[in-house]
Amino acid sequence: MTHPAVMVVDGDRDSRRLLSFGLREASFEVSSAETVPQALERLQQARLDAIISEITVTRECDGLELRQRLLAHQGWATVPFVFVSSAQALEQRLRASAVGVEHILTKPVLLQVLVGLLRELVTPAGARPEMEGLANSIALLDTLLLLQTSRKSARVEVDADGQGGALYVRDGVLVDAEMGSRFGSAAFFRLLCLRWGTHEIHYRPVVRPRRIAEPLNQLVPRTIERVERWRDLAAALPDLSTRCTVDLSQLREPVDRLPWQVRALISLLEQGPRLAAVVEKGDLDDLQAMACLGKLHRRGVLV
Repeated sequence: MTHPAVMVVDGDRDSRRLLSFGLREASFEVSSAETVPQALERLQQARLDAIISEITVTRECDGLELRQRLLAHQGWATVPFVFVSSAQALEQRLRASAVGVEHILTKPVLLQVLVGLLRELVTPAGARPEMEGLANSIALLDTLLLLQTSRKSARVEVDADGQGGALYVRDGVLVDAEMGSRFGSAAFFRLLCLRWGTHEIHYRPVVRPRRIAEPLNQLVPRTIERVERWRDLAAALPDLSTRCTVDLSQLREPVDRLPWQVRALISLLEQGPRLAAVVEKGDLDDLQAMACLGKLHRRGVLV
């Protein structure tokens, strides 16, 4: 199945990463550009089904100029175009309309709204947009944004991929998260890693120690970077629900000469648990554990 290809153009690194992440989670093929010249260069290299651009990309060159350049090119003039903007000024909407762009979303953008709009725009006339469901990560990030905006307190219960957890928001501020034996930012990271599921919002006072000190605008970009790394590592492994053990004959050195962290993982694997349980129970950071399992898998040790 071919997924729609879109490009995100935004001079703000964190905004660009968030939008790109949300669209990948919704099964779009995503490229990104930091400047208008970079976007024009990438347009010449690959097919695109839609473009999402900040109106003010950089001080030197903005999204309006990008749109004008596309209109002047026969092959790009019909590519669907969506503006995002930090401002709500009527002047910007009029300028967008002047270059034929009807869709302008105000930052912070709800990912569900952007995904729904793009699915409509890339669907051929007369056909119905494919509804692939809503990724758990998109729903959680949008929920946190709405709670932050409304400054409400709530416990958000998550049930995804057969695993559960919760987020705790007090007066719009994410103060804690839990998933299994993990709490705080470590649990928040693992909850975003879960692909599909449901969540319920229980509005109530939150009495909880504050284990997450970072504001969302700092926590989310850092966590997204880790989730993307998790996705890459998981793609090189068997499904994490798989029960595996080890073939020690494939090791290049005796077990007692391996780093203690690797020995600990091997000891867990010898018990035949699911890979997810090995990551959960091990003493390593989640990404370190995944990377170590990947090395064992590539060497034929993990069977």
